[in-house]
Amino acid sequence: MSHVHCGNSKGSEILLVSPLSPDCELKFKYTFDGYIENAVLDDNAAITTIHILQLKIDKLNALRRKAIEPFIDQELTETDLENFTRGYLIDKAENEGKFNEFFTTIKYLFDN
Repeated sequence: MSHVHCGNSKGSEILLVSPLSPDCELKFKYTFDGYIENAVLDDNAAITTIHILQLKIDKLNALRRKAIEPFIDQELTETDLENFTRGYLIDKAENEGKFNEFFTTIKYLFDN
């Protein structure tokens, strides 16, 4: 059985952390193995949002890991990684008005 996530799992529930909020990215942290966590230990808004959107299901963890893999290529120089990250974070957004998949994960982990 496929687990629903994101908007499909949200239904009519109200999110305590809106993805449109300017501080949304500060509410979450990501690990190199694809997991999402609340950035602040007792941030109930972030914890509840993760739960409502089912952001910790195996499917999403695996998809985040897959998105991260090209960025941890041992053959990439620091400059290559910076250019690769910059391209991933802006090219699609500038050209189509959309973000690449797991944009915030990549931004959190690689955009220093």
